[in-house]
Amino acid sequence: MNFEAEFAKIKGNPTYFIEQYCVIRHPSHGVVPFLLWDWQRDVLGVFQREKRVIILKSRQLGASELAAAYALWMARFTPAAQIALLSRNQRDANDLLERIYFTHEHLPDWLRAALAKQEESGAADGVTLLRHSGRILEFGHTVIANGASLGKRKRVVSSRIESFPAARGAVRSRAVSLIVLDEWAHQPWQEEIWTAIEPAVSAGGQIIGISTAHGVGNVFYRIWQKSHPAYIVGGPTGAQAASSPVLGAFAAIFLPWNANPERSEQWRQERMAVMEPWQMSQEYPETAVEAFVQSGRPVFDREILARCEPAMALLPSPQEIEDGVRIWEEQQSGHCYVIGADTAEGLSDGDYDAACVVDMQTGRQSAAIYGRWPPDIFAAKLARLGALYGGALLAVERNQHGFAVLLALKTAGYEHLYYYSDPIRDVAQEESRPGWPTNTRTKPLMIAHLARCLREQSYVPADRQFLHEALVYSYRADGSTGAPAGFHDDIVIAHAIALSAAAQPNAAAAAVRMFEVVTNLDGAVE
Repeated sequence: MNFEAEFAKIKGNPTYFIEQYCVIRHPSHGVVPFLLWDWQRDVLGVFQREKRVIILKSRQLGASELAAAYALWMARFTPAAQIALLSRNQRDANDLLERIYFTHEHLPDWLRAALAKQEESGAADGVTLLRHSGRILEFGHTVIANGASLGKRKRVVSSRIESFPAARGAVRSRAVSLIVLDEWAHQPWQEEIWTAIEPAVSAGGQIIGISTAHGVGNVFYRIWQKSHPAYIVGGPTGAQAASSPVLGAFAAIFLPWNANPERSEQWRQERMAVMEPWQMSQEYPETAVEAFVQSGRPVFDREILARCEPAMALLPSPQEIEDGVRIWEEQQSGHCYVIGADTAEGLSDGDYDAACVVDMQTGRQSAAIYGRWPPDIFAAKLARLGALYGGALLAVERNQHGFAVLLALKTAGYEHLYYYSDPIRDVAQEESRPGWPTNTRTKPLMIAHLARCLREQSYVPADRQFLHEALVYSYRADGSTGAPAGFHDDIVIAHAIALSAAAQPNAAAAAVRMFEVVTNLDGAVE
């Protein structure tokens, strides 16, 4: 065998290394070669090109074993690699490192001999195991350099894999090449750990977070919510996925229950017979939306939301034309558009300003705004976006902060502002007023209308953040609806306003009314 060529092939290709030389312990068949499924090869490709990866998975798919084998490949073939493994507790941390050591010890003897031969010949690095303990695997890379005056020189550079239980101070102040967070959503101290490790990976290291879902509200969920799709089993491959549109965003991989080809529909039915529906959704999800189970009474049907996700995965990444303004589909000739806008104070720790552009001909979402700005800045963004869509009908929520946005739009001369008329009252007896009133009478109607549009598939959202907000949007004890404590529903409200405004009997007429109809905005607004 040509050891030099084989060493170079292994060093440059983790997939080749794992498939050719790694073994795993199968629960039924004992020690078996690590024969990769197609999705595992694709995921390894994501590992090689993305610095931040988050994996939402069903149980017992081999994702942790794949990341462990990848960590072994990096440690053995990258001098000075520093790898940290974080698990839920000490037992899990020890188990994950032991699996890596088990794989290392089952590498073929000839491979170790080949590496030793490389060291002797000076053709490449030699690699030896320096230390193995309950929490550390350390490899020595003997690097040989030829000097004109000193001849051959040797120096040993170590690579280390170290396992940690999840704790507040884990990996703080360490320079790392790779951090693997195993069962991330189930780890304690997630806020403190993320604060500690984020600077480490920002310096150029890689992070791979792997977990089944564990409800909403934790760091894993929030990072998944802001991630961009990289790979979905049965969906776009890693090669087809676009690069992250947001600096620092995670590449998202979803692995459903049937990512294991040994599982059948009968297997799933057997599990369903002994598990509660919420347990099946969390442990063996079919879609990413289904995985995050919210306690209480959700307003929007989870299965209906799940139907939206495959279509979203096929959409191109939105174009961010300015801060917080994203476009999926540009204006189509002859189409009319409506914008629903939910307003906020613009405080750094408050609610968000949100807006949704809907194509009234196709029922598809075309663009969105999301962020925190003073009212005049948000108004300027709305006006520019409305102009991009041919002077879209603009329905701004009429509330305490919406008044300032409406006034700024009037001052800017935006022509197509939505005027609300109560459909229950006699329109002739009540003058229509600019803006959309969200109150105890209109809110149940607009939320019910949004739910119906999703159920009937007459509306096609494009924004993944909408799905995450809709997933946790629930009925409260007093019968009202909204996001639970610690979450936001601004995007849901913006979508509901847009669709309700478009459905009003006077929507077509309102789309062509001019601001000069209103002579005194303060007098026209409640």
